[in-house]
Amino acid sequence: MHVLLISDPGPPSRRVASIQDEFLDHLQQDFETEVTVDVCTKTLRVHADHQLELSTLDAIVAQYPDADLVIMLTAIPRHTQGKPLIAEVLPARNIAVISYPTLGALTTKRRLLKIYMSCVNQLLPDGHVPAKTHRLPRWGRWSSRSESGRRTLHAHTFTGGPRLVLA
Repeated sequence: MHVLLISDPGPPSRRVASIQDEFLDHLQQDFETEVTVDVCTKTLRVHADHQLELSTLDAIVAQYPDADLVIMLTAIPRHTQGKPLIAEVLPARNIAVISYPTLGALTTKRRLLKIYMSCVNQLLPDGHVPAKTHRLPRWGRWSSRSESGRRTLHAHTFTGGPRLVLA
């Protein structure tokens, strides 16, 4: 398994650097396979309607043709359905995008690792066994798969708003 971690410059890139080794360990333990993790710092643009500028993301991913899965940590707060968006999974592209501000100013490494591992589980093709541990935090629920396979993880409506203010 070859995983590419992309992060915006600044706090997101520092957080990715701080979890990179543990994330690799989790992947190797849970999937019992050889894993490679590459890290890249680039800025991802988002349109005014909180939609990702996918052409920019596709250009970054194209530089890593061996990547099976891509997880992007962005510094841009995003909302959909009137709720703060923690993560969005685009299975057709094998990409997950996590919004760092939605996680809150006091996000622990453990919480961030759970979100990353949950995104990996969402990106696995049907028929693959998900990670044994380090799954979704108890407060989170992924949306149902749409026809495109896109899934979203929203912050709880009670705590998500304050997290964005504190970030």
